Amino acid sequence: MSQKVLSVFFYILFLLCNLVIIAQDKDVIVETIDVDKIYKLPVKEVKSLISNTFNTDKDLCLEYCTHFLKRGINQKNYTIQQYANKYLSYINYYQSKYEKALVHTNAAISAGIKIPDSLGMVDNYILRGGIQFRLSYYSAALESYIKAEEIAVAKSLKSKELICEANIGFIKAEMQRYSHALDSFESILSKLEKEDYKEAKEQFTHIYASVILSKGLCLRELGRLDEALATNQQGIALANTHNLNGIKGNFYINTGNTFYQKKEYYNALGHLNEGIKILESIESPNLSSIFLARFYSAQCFFELERYQEALDLLSKNFNVVKENDFQKTDQLDKMYELAIQIAEKRKDKDLIISLNKEYRNVLHAMSNDQLKARDAIYDRDISNLKIDNKRLENQYDQKKFITTVSIGIAIMLLLLLVIGGFMFKMKSRKNEKLFRELTQNFEEKRIEIKQKSKKQKHIKDEKVNSILEKLENLQDSSFFLSKECNLYTTAKKINTNTSYLSKTLNKYKKQSFNQYLNELRVHHVMLKLQDDIKFRSYTIEAIAREVGYKSSNTFVKVFKDKTNLNPSYYIKRLNKNPGS
Repeated sequence: MSQKVLSVFFYILFLLCNLVIIAQDKDVIVETIDVDKIYKLPVKEVKSLISNTFNTDKDLCLEYCTHFLKRGINQKNYTIQQYANKYLSYINYYQSKYEKALVHTNAAISAGIKIPDSLGMVDNYILRGGIQFRLSYYSAALESYIKAEEIAVAKSLKSKELICEANIGFIKAEMQRYSHALDSFESILSKLEKEDYKEAKEQFTHIYASVILSKGLCLRELGRLDEALATNQQGIALANTHNLNGIKGNFYINTGNTFYQKKEYYNALGHLNEGIKILESIESPNLSSIFLARFYSAQCFFELERYQEALDLLSKNFNVVKENDFQKTDQLDKMYELAIQIAEKRKDKDLIISLNKEYRNVLHAMSNDQLKARDAIYDRDISNLKIDNKRLENQYDQKKFITTVSIGIAIMLLLLLVIGGFMFKMKSRKNEKLFRELTQNFEEKRIEIKQKSKKQKHIKDEKVNSILEKLENLQDSSFFLSKECNLYTTAKKINTNTSYLSKTLNKYKKQSFNQYLNELRVHHVMLKLQDDIKFRSYTIEAIAREVGYKSSNTFVKVFKDKTNLNPSYYIKRLNKNPGS
C-alpha cells in the first residue's frame, strides 16, 4: 500500500482524536450581543459566550475572540489572552488556515506560561501538535505532544494523557515507524484496561476505537495480516456496542485493504463496499474515507481485470475533486496513475490524453499550494522580523537604563565566574579521581562479569539456563551493538517470548532488559576505547552509532549513568595517559 495513501488514513484518525478536544460542548442556542459589550461583560460570561458561539457561528465567534484578545492585551490580562488566542486558533484550524492557527497557538502558550493553568496548557500544546502535524512538521508535533503528555501525567489528567499518547502514535506511524507506533498503541490499550483509566475509557470510547483501528493499520504495514484482521474484528465489535458508525465504516475499509494485501480481492471488495455503505448512511460522512475506499476498490477491480468498474470508481473521485475542490493531496496522483494504466490496458488513446492533461493540472495545483504555504511562512517571518526591529528600537531608547543594569550584571557575572572557576576545579578533581578508580577496577569488573556468568550456569531451571546461555552466545556475536536490538528482537533471536526474557533478566541478573543492554554497550565502548587508539578519534555521534544508539544524547546519558563520567572526558584522559 502506498505510504502517501496510508498517510491520509492516519490523518483521519488524527482528526478523530483531536476533535474530542476541540468540540466537547453540545450545541446550544446563543444570543447575539453587540461586540462593544465584550469589553464590559465579566470575563466568565465572555468565555461562556465564545465557547457556545464557537459551536453555532464561527464567523461571529471570530469577531468576539478578536475583540476579547484586544481587551486582554489592553488590560495585560494573560488569562484572557490565552483563552482568546486558543479559540482564534481553533477557528483558523477549522478554516484550514494552519499558519494563522499556529501563530495564535504559540501566543496562547506564551500567555499560558505566565499563569498557573496547567489544564489550559495541555490543550494548547495538543492543539499546537495538531496544527504542526497538519503542516507536516512531524518532529515539532512530537515535541508538542510530549510536553502536553508530561503536564497531563503530572496532573493525573488521564484522558488528556491518552489523547497525547494516541497522537504520538499517529505521528510515528505517519513517519513510517510502525513498530514504535504499534508499541504506543498497545501501551494505550493496556492502560485502558487498568482501573485508574476506567473513567477515561468510558469518556473517550471514540479514541479507544481509533487506537484499535491504528493498531490494525500498523500490523498490516508490518505484514502481520492475520493479526490485523483479528484487530479489525475487535474494532467492529466495539463500534457495534457503542454505535460508532463512522469509525465502524473505517474498520470495514481497513479490513478490505488488508484482504487486498492478501490478494483476496472478492473478500476485499465485500468489506470495502460495506464500509462505503456505512459511511454514506451517516450524517456528515467522512469524505476522505469514502474517497480512499473507492480507490482501494478500484485497485481490486484492476487486479481482477474488471477495468471499466475500476475506472468508474476513479472517475467518481475525480468528479468530487472537480466539483468540490476536495482533497488536493498526495494520494490523488496515485489514482491518476492507476486510471492512466487502465486506459493503456484498453488502448484508449483519447482517454490517456485526457487523463494526462488532468493529471498535469493536479500536479500544478499541488505545486501552487506548496508555494502558497512557503509564502505564508515567509510572510510570518517578515512579521516577526518587524516585531524584533521594534523591540530593538525600544531597547535603544532605554540605553541609559540598560547600561546601569549591565554594570550590575557584569559584577554578578564576575562573582559567578569566580564561583564557577572554583566549582570547575572541584569537579575536575572529582572527575580525575573517578577516572583513576574506573580504570583500576575495569579489569576486575570484567572478571566479575565472567564469574557471574559461570554462577548462572548452575541454575536448576533448564529453561532459564538455556535462555542465559543463549544470551551469552548472542552477546559474543555482538548482536547487542545493532540498532535493531530490543526486547522483542532479542527474545525472537533466542526463541522465547518478551515476557519470559524480561522476567529471567529481572530475577537472575537483577536488571531490566534496557539496563542489561546498556551495561553491555558501555562495557564494549570502554574496552574498545582502551585498546583501540583509532576508535578514540571518533566523534561521540559515531561512537553512539557504533554501539547501536540512534541518539548521541541517549548514549552520553547512559555512559554517565554507568560511569559518572562524560564520554568526552573519558576519551580525553585516555589520550592524555594511554597507559591508564
